Formats: sequence, C-alpha cells, structure tokens
Amino acid sequence: MGCLLSFKLTPSGGHLIVVSPFHTTAISMEVYQLQQLSEKVDKLIQKCHQLEADNGRLKQMQDDWQKERMSLLQKNDLARTKVEAMILRLKSLEQR
Repeated sequence: MGCLLSFKLTPSGGHLIVVSPFHTTAISMEVYQLQQLSEKVDKLIQKCHQLEADNGRLKQMQDDWQKERMSLLQKNDLARTKVEAMILRLKSLEQR
C-alpha cells in the first residue's frame, strides 16, 4: 500500500500540515526546524548520489580486473602449453 500522507507548509506561522484520508492534523514546527530537516534531506540525497557514483566506478573497476584476470589466465595456459611442449621435445632429444 502506498503512502497516503501529504505534507503542506503554511505560509504564515511555519506550520506543517499533515493530510491523510482519515484526518488532518496541524503540527506546529518552527521554520528553522523545517530548514534543518530540509538540509539533512538534501545531504542524504547528495550522499546517495555520491554512493551511486562510487558504486558505478567500483563495478567498472571490478569488471576491468575480471577481464585482466581472464587475460592473464589465458596467457598462463599458453605459457604452460609451450613449456610442456619444450619438455617433451627435450625428452625426445634425450632418448636419441
């Protein structure tokens, strides 16, 4: 079920009106308290955007490291195959 509340700030007196389908209640809240709350919400929104950006960068770094790891594993397999082939050739030369 969605949120059924809405908030309205009255122009005079700095009151916050909470409106619900069941009742209307006026909550007295000083303007500076609302400004503090607004600033906190703004900071949270900024932090959320920062965390989203950081998360995107970390995911990209992880993707880059995974690609590099795969490349290194392939190079390692290629080197192992070449070394094994050299060992076989040396053994065959030894048996002659």
